[in-house]
Amino acid sequence: MNCTENNHVSSLNTHCKYCKTNICHNCEDVHKEHYTIPIDQYQEELNGQSKAISNYLESYLKCLKERKLFNDSFFTKIKDKYEKQVEDVDKLFRDFHDQLHVKQVELKRELKSYYEENSEKYTICQSQLELDIASIDEKFKEMSRIDTTQFNVDQSRLITNYMENPIVDNKSKTFYELPTLDFEAIGNKFENRMTKIKIKSISKKACPIKFSEKLVFDDIPINKSQNLYLYNRTTGLEVLGLFDEFKVTQVQSSPAISPASLFPYWQTMSDQSLLYLIAGDKIAYLNNKKNDPTWIIKQVPQLCEYEFRSSISDNKGNIYMIGDKLGSGSWSNIYTMSIGNFEIKHIGTIKGYSNWQTLSFGSGSWLYICSGFKTNVLKFNIKTYQLESLGSLIPIVSTSLLNTSYSCYAGNLIFVISNIEPRFIEYNIKLNRSKILELDSKVIPCHNYNNLAKILYDHDQYIYYFVIGAKCISRYNILQNEWSIVHKTDKIISVTQYFSLS
Repeated sequence: MNCTENNHVSSLNTHCKYCKTNICHNCEDVHKEHYTIPIDQYQEELNGQSKAISNYLESYLKCLKERKLFNDSFFTKIKDKYEKQVEDVDKLFRDFHDQLHVKQVELKRELKSYYEENSEKYTICQSQLELDIASIDEKFKEMSRIDTTQFNVDQSRLITNYMENPIVDNKSKTFYELPTLDFEAIGNKFENRMTKIKIKSISKKACPIKFSEKLVFDDIPINKSQNLYLYNRTTGLEVLGLFDEFKVTQVQSSPAISPASLFPYWQTMSDQSLLYLIAGDKIAYLNNKKNDPTWIIKQVPQLCEYEFRSSISDNKGNIYMIGDKLGSGSWSNIYTMSIGNFEIKHIGTIKGYSNWQTLSFGSGSWLYICSGFKTNVLKFNIKTYQLESLGSLIPIVSTSLLNTSYSCYAGNLIFVISNIEPRFIEYNIKLNRSKILELDSKVIPCHNYNNLAKILYDHDQYIYYFVIGAKCISRYNILQNEWSIVHKTDKIISVTQYFSLS
């Protein structure tokens, strides 16, 4: 029996991100090359999205109601001013009413025309706001009726529709024409008074209450790393337990691709199930949570046009990369690529020189970018594409042309290792203060000006130090301020190897 979208042979246990549908064991083969996640994880995503949409609609509904009250209050002032101005006109013309009756009627008629026009605008504005309030209120109630305890296809479609077609506040502003009697233009002579009494109008926006809230979903979950991934073309992939004496817990064969250099992809991964390798026009990725994980290889011709120096993945099948077009030599543009459609999209640019970056996710969907060589720290919001600098130069880090520094983000701290003194520095972002830490290069193998290195944070209490040419991996305990060698190898570390924490 073949499965259909609404009728499956067995219970739904997986969600396909590429096809945006739920599948069972019977139809997994159809989606074997797609990026899939467990149904429980997808349900958690739906719950988070449902909550975010409800909060957004509730806030928008509140804003519309506040606009309605403000508009009513604003128009009350217009009405009061109109009545006062009519009284002023009566008082002005009382002494010579007969002679000025024509002018008096003319001014009143003009004032009334402004009032009627404003009254019509007010009615239209209030009616539209009432319609908007009713519409958003219905959508809010519709989201409130969602049962987040069990899966429902219609609910999933409803949430997906809001995700793909978000409600945007694009209402036009209402401008009222506010007439003002120009008494100062009246001259001493009676004739001048008759011709110079005029009404001036000033446009004033009636709805200064802005709705700037955006539809924001839960942050990327940051979990402390459990494993160290070691990969080279000869032995394939080895998974070592960080807290199990670095014993090999899993071995995977090498995918049928041959990266020239894997150094750019020494990165931490927020998505602990997805491991990826990029080489030439191919990308190989491995879903490590499956019972029998196998490498899936996809050809992406667009990859041949770029050279990437750093990359990191989130928990939604997205890869964020820093690099540039081949031959440009800048390596300062930020790109994203989804494991699904494999489309490379430019989302940001780092001003100035940036190279050999270390990437780490922090709270609030911020991606922290620590550049090597000329040490600087930036943070980039993967939802709004906002880029902020946290400091172009870290205090007391050597600015010598002979210095090569590598750094990583660890909470509110930045750790920097240089090839000349001061060799090891801790920088506190909030205090904008640096301090020198101990690092004995006779005990811990360190990089020099000519070889590469990388520092990775495990989102707990350790940073790991990898150096090209060394035969070991070093680790620094942030809480105890202590270095140690945690893993020794028979062969030296080279640029053809891959190291990643997850």
